[in-house]
Amino acid sequence: MHPWPFGNPQLHKSLPDGMICESVVHLNSSGSILEESRHAEFRWTSFLRFIFPPVFEGNEDKTHTARLLNTMLWAMILILLLYGLVTLILNINAHIAVPMVVGIIAVEIVAIVLMRRGQVRLAGYIFVTILWLFMGVVTIIFSGVQGSSAFGYIVITILAGLLLEGAAGSSLPG
Repeated sequence: MHPWPFGNPQLHKSLPDGMICESVVHLNSSGSILEESRHAEFRWTSFLRFIFPPVFEGNEDKTHTARLLNTMLWAMILILLLYGLVTLILNINAHIAVPMVVGIIAVEIVAIVLMRRGQVRLAGYIFVTILWLFMGVVTIIFSGVQGSSAFGYIVITILAGLLLEGAAGSSLPG
């Protein structure tokens, strides 16, 4: 049996050891073969493949950048989900914050899909642009230029330098 029955075998290399999903075959009392449903395993494996960063064979720089970007994208999605939840519970500017959070998460998922398809640099540009726009909206709405959120532009510039191979980080506003 093929060791990786669910699509691209290259993606299984990014999963931890022992996470390979194979078909399980059992015999019933009459001796005929029964195959267990793989739907739950398939969903779990697909979810793990989507969460873990892609591995690009022969391109260590691209793999490293994808790993870093993957961590940042998922961290931002989790932070935005928590922020949106707190905003809804406390009803603090929920009419502004919730649509903004939903839109940013949708764009982040697009960036994850692009990264998984090999467009790591484009996904990095999307991530840095979304961070920059998000920081701009937060600065304008909540604290103004004199507030502490304006220092976030320094962090965004450093992230742009890390993700976009140095030169692009210096060309972004901030």
